[in-house]
Amino acid sequence: MKTKKTTSIIRGRIEIRNIIVVDCISSGTNYIEVIINRGYKPVVLELQPGGADSEEYNKKMQSNYDRIKYDFNLIYEKDTYEETLEMVRELDPLLIVAGNERGVILTTKLSNDLNLLGTPIENLDAMTLKDKMHERLKDAGLRYIRGKVVTSIEEGIEFYESESLNEVIIKPVYSFCSVGVRTCLNKEELINSLEELFKRHNAYGDELTELLIQERINGEEYIVNTTSCEGVPRLISMWKYEKIKTSEGAVVYDTIRSMNNLNLGEVEMIEYAYDVARAIGIEYGPIHGEYMIDENGPVLIEVNCRPAGLSMTTEFLDQIFGQHDTDSILDSYLNPQRF
Repeated sequence: MKTKKTTSIIRGRIEIRNIIVVDCISSGTNYIEVIINRGYKPVVLELQPGGADSEEYNKKMQSNYDRIKYDFNLIYEKDTYEETLEMVRELDPLLIVAGNERGVILTTKLSNDLNLLGTPIENLDAMTLKDKMHERLKDAGLRYIRGKVVTSIEEGIEFYESESLNEVIIKPVYSFCSVGVRTCLNKEELINSLEELFKRHNAYGDELTELLIQERINGEEYIVNTTSCEGVPRLISMWKYEKIKTSEGAVVYDTIRSMNNLNLGEVEMIEYAYDVARAIGIEYGPIHGEYMIDENGPVLIEVNCRPAGLSMTTEFLDQIFGQHDTDSILDSYLNPQRF
């Protein structure tokens, strides 16, 4: 895709260009500070609540915005994509980025239709759907996790038995964090979890009509955050974390710590993470990737194509890594030499 000039002259003055952040929540709010510091105007594009309760959604978004210490313009997603596209087109943005997972789809569509820097639209499924990203890895000859999307308990049992599986993970095809994720140690737990989850919603409030069943990989779990420029990925930050299983089989984070010194296996995982970014087809921007290392080496759990979450401030991240995600991500779009 073509790049546009960063400034233009209008009647003898310099116009400050807009950078739009779609679904600006969690650590994605750090974009506002970074955009202002780079001399651009931040515009937040708030998504419609989807399947969530609108009143609760509005309270949540306002609470999120109250934490932002900088001024920004706020616009709202329209009822149709075409209306939203025209609204954004009128703002003539320099760049559009996703502040959180739910913003990835709209960000990618708008960037492609407005000929802005981003990842080609044909890679969107692999960026957002948990089964499609592993299909990309398989096609690229990289290690992936066996799995199948099922729409019923009967399909789930059939896959479980046909693959001679023992322990499995069940998760929504499209969601984020650990919402709707279940660890099943046997067939009975599989059936109970499927019965429960098919009655639930994903993190966005959508009914769960499809679930991904994957072979469970046992190993050490990591977060590897990368960003890409012209298809070339580089490391931003890396964390090691521990999860625990609740009584109902749900998975929650227990501890997380930064990785500032790497052993040989962890270096191999970073190279694998770069291969994952290329296989997914990321041209510009971030991957917040979850990975595991076992006796067979590194393997992807899933990618999320937005900044790392946990609402960590830029100052906090700078103290740990000497950089922070949103600044490094904008470098990959706006400052290739510094990238």
